[in-house]
This record gives sequence, C-alpha cells and structure tokens, in this order.
Amino acid sequence: MDYSEFKCKWIEPVSLWTIADETRNKYWPESKLPVNTEEIVEFRLRLNIEPVKYLLSTIDIDAILKETCLEL
Repeated sequence: MDYSEFKCKWIEPVSLWTIADETRNKYWPESKLPVNTEEIVEFRLRLNIEPVKYLLSTIDIDAILKETCLEL
C-alpha cells in the first residue's frame, strides 16, 4: 500500500486536548503517573500486543494497529 499521498484530517489543538482528557478519564481514571499504556491497551481496550521485530529501525514507528483492529 502506498501511503505517500495520505493526508490526515486537521484537528484543532484544543479539540485534541479535550479528546485526550476524555479518553484518559475513561481508560485511566486513576489519574496517576506514569500512565500504564500496556494495561490500557491490553486489558481496557482489549487489544493484543504483538511485538514486531525491527519495526522501529525499519520504518521508524513504535507500533502498528493491524487490519483486524485487534492487535497492536
């Protein structure tokens, strides 16, 4: 798949902060730091974390959401 022409919809920064606050309140109501992202992803969002060897060094990203939307 060619992503060179991909354009992301512009979202105002204030809206992003609002969405982030709502999401954090929903999935991390403990409001303590550090935020345990693995717990949120695996147990609250019910996504499987599946390591991909050399992902960061190959395409410079930490994680991908697979087509099934069930694995990260």
